[in-house]
Amino acid sequence: ARRAPRKGRGWRMKHIMGLRLWVAAALLARGDSSKRPSIMFILADDLGAGDVGIANEARRGDTPNFDRLAKESLTLTNFRVMSPVCSPSRASFMTGMESSVAGFPNVADCGAHQMWYVDRSGARRRTATDTVAWLNESYVSVAHALRHVGYFTAHLGKWHVGCEQEMPGPSSYGWDLARAWNAHPLPWPSYEPAELVRWLWEDKHKMNEVMVADATRVVDKKRPFYLSVNPVVPHSPLSPRREHMEAVGPAHCDLDLFWANGFRWTREIVRTYNEPPGGVKSKFFSRENWRHRQTPECVERVYRASVYSFDVLVGDLLALLDTRGIADDTLLVVTSDNGPETTETPAKLYDPTGRWSQVGLATPYRGYKRSLYEGGVRVPCLVRWPRVHGRAARVVADDVVSIDLLPTFARVAGADAYLDARPDPRRKGRVADVLITARPKKPSKHHQVVFWEWAFDMLGACDVTAPRFAVTRRDTGLKLLLDFEPLHPLTRTSSQLMPNSFRRHELYNLTADPSELTDLFRTAARKLLWTEIAAPLAQDLARWATTLLPPTNGVNHKYHPPCPRQRFRSGH
Repeated sequence: ARRAPRKGRGWRMKHIMGLRLWVAAALLARGDSSKRPSIMFILADDLGAGDVGIANEARRGDTPNFDRLAKESLTLTNFRVMSPVCSPSRASFMTGMESSVAGFPNVADCGAHQMWYVDRSGARRRTATDTVAWLNESYVSVAHALRHVGYFTAHLGKWHVGCEQEMPGPSSYGWDLARAWNAHPLPWPSYEPAELVRWLWEDKHKMNEVMVADATRVVDKKRPFYLSVNPVVPHSPLSPRREHMEAVGPAHCDLDLFWANGFRWTREIVRTYNEPPGGVKSKFFSRENWRHRQTPECVERVYRASVYSFDVLVGDLLALLDTRGIADDTLLVVTSDNGPETTETPAKLYDPTGRWSQVGLATPYRGYKRSLYEGGVRVPCLVRWPRVHGRAARVVADDVVSIDLLPTFARVAGADAYLDARPDPRRKGRVADVLITARPKKPSKHHQVVFWEWAFDMLGACDVTAPRFAVTRRDTGLKLLLDFEPLHPLTRTSSQLMPNSFRRHELYNLTADPSELTDLFRTAARKLLWTEIAAPLAQDLARWATTLLPPTNGVNHKYHPPCPRQRFRSGH
């Protein structure tokens, strides 16, 4: 018999490559994450789009580490979070759900004398804010998915999605290690309560330092990790160190006068910025220096020093990755939970504790914290993964939303199968290929619809007071804002929905008008725009409100009236 022809070198190479691909697939299938990147996620608290130097020349010296990181990262200019306030935004990051769907239409602040009710679904909610007692631990989270495939998962810092003693412990949410505040200290490992209170009011940067110390226990070259770092700056209250105030402006705030007579931060001083607190010696609070501390220049310098404190934390964590030799193999995301505190608050709602925080910038966007205009939800975001993207600066204008991080992190960790085995129509995120591949795929032609809700006090001037709901069809650049009663006109088709069905309706083209200066319903094309774009989106919103939005009492829901024909003042 004739001998079979020998297979050439090309065949052998193809065979070897195929075998390698098969082995790689098998490793992914069984959860061997030794070759997958570690993930570090840093989430600032109330950092505005205009608070970082890469977006605002006037603040360039405030964020040197952030700006340096931008020179070797993707800068996402169209990154939005799912809520303009803390707790709802954080719930969305973790679960990939819209905030209200996850049970958090408002913040989950704790108090000894809260009133509660049970909604129609059986969930226990706070009467004042309609939020659930704690995040449902059965919801699939980033930590659940990554721990399942072999990652060491750790949460450090602000939690803020539940703080009752009955709340499940960290392991129920997928965390191997947790050191948290805004959580109950019995089920959740934390720091000494007295220390936390002291750091919060007297030296907030100490909280950053202890997180960096804890991070050294997590960052390890031998095992992949998912580390979520959650500082509480530049959220109020603020108590920056002198050296951080020295690093920023404005120079018209005289630091020698500010820190005269042995000044130090205390809870009483932070809460009573406008007059000497009772019981403080006169030499400690002379008329001259306490008046100087409340000048606009010093208030601004306190805030900017707190942003600088966040930047120091970023620098320390970058140095940790470099020291451990894993910077190139770590997917790093740095962003914020929502926009900055409003700069204009009605006197009756003025909070002395927040006075120092009321100089954040959302430039060039309209709105602030608590507003569904872009300034409340579009935030700074840097993504670095040198092994994939190298170390060159690149600006990315793709539509990326915070709910995308769960499926995106799961994709790079090899946890797709874990999510696929636990389907949930409430999870709306999609894999953001642009963050994790050198050649990203184009988004699907099926443009997903995403919904935002903020139904409570908005604070600030009327020109940043947005309607209650926002709807966007992704990748189109179009954003519809609505406020209406009754809540869900589902009995009508989109062709029957008319503008007078709603108390407010606004439409913006964010691609051409990211500052939301021009309401398209005030143009000649308003009728066509309503019929072709707004009415179908309004019906989508109504359907979402009745099928996915949990029922709440809404005793503190507020109508957000528009300005009386007042133009938005640019430069906020």
